[in-house]
Amino acid sequence: MNSKLPDDRNDSPAAVHRRVQGLCLLFTAFVMCGCGQVDGPQRAAVQGSVLLNGLPMPAGVIRFIPHGDTKGPKVTATIEVGHFDLPAWSGPLVGEHRVEIELRNNCAFAPDDEQALQRLQSLKRSQRPRVKLDRIPDCYNRRSELVAQISPNATNELNFELVSKR
Repeated sequence: MNSKLPDDRNDSPAAVHRRVQGLCLLFTAFVMCGCGQVDGPQRAAVQGSVLLNGLPMPAGVIRFIPHGDTKGPKVTATIEVGHFDLPAWSGPLVGEHRVEIELRNNCAFAPDDEQALQRLQSLKRSQRPRVKLDRIPDCYNRRSELVAQISPNATNELNFELVSKR
């Protein structure tokens, strides 16, 4: 008696080729469905500069918070040597935004430099270097009065000149 179960699979080269073609076609259809226009609010690229007391802001953060009729998520970008840049895919929504700008202070060493942190912690309090914390007025961040209009299909070049003491 033959105890071998019937094998429904056809492992001929032609059958394998048809299966591979079918999988490729299915994969292509799946990928193309994901490459279409994304429904939802339109975003736009934005770039620009931030000056603090006439000089490029060394490091900071700029936020675009939808304002008025513009609804959606806020967007954040880093400011490096007075410049920020957001591509359209991660940029702010088209419309009006309240803009918040924060200054990041330089601690004289990278925050992930463990050796420098250990050396700093080993010093007596009186020997530790003082870090001057630069501040900018709340009217540029928490209570920002800055507003930007983001336009579709346009060069949204935004330049901000901040004064630390009003």
